Amino acid sequence: MADQTALDIRLERSNPPFVVREMTEFYDGGPEATKKRKYISSLILNNPVFKSLERHYWTREETYNFSMQCLAEVAKIIKQHKLNMDEFMDYYWLVSTIGEKMPFELHLTMWKSSIQDQGTLEQQRKWLPLTDNFKILSTY
Repeated sequence: MADQTALDIRLERSNPPFVVREMTEFYDGGPEATKKRKYISSLILNNPVFKSLERHYWTREETYNFSMQCLAEVAKIIKQHKLNMDEFMDYYWLVSTIGEKMPFELHLTMWKSSIQDQGTLEQQRKWLPLTDNFKILSTY
């Protein structure tokens, strides 16, 4: 039965009732967005740092150290390729390509937005440049 299910799925995927490229572009928000998504995803998929995501048996310390290594690499990618993490889809494509939740997502989401939305002007002037340039890292 399982073998037949796999064959049925393979058959259905080989002949969809729509043009895959058109559906992909529609889902992404247009041809340019698809091109950008593929570019951002390639920055993670072609990076050896993200190849060892098989961490189910790691200790808490190993997981944390690996996550910090990933954060450093993400920071480098964002700077080198001038990605805008305030642009939701850029952020989404980057972290969803990694494929699992990482502690650094707190830095890119909750930490920065808390300073922007709740900080005084003085706090924003002090902390936002440090946050944007990854001079400080917030983790959980």
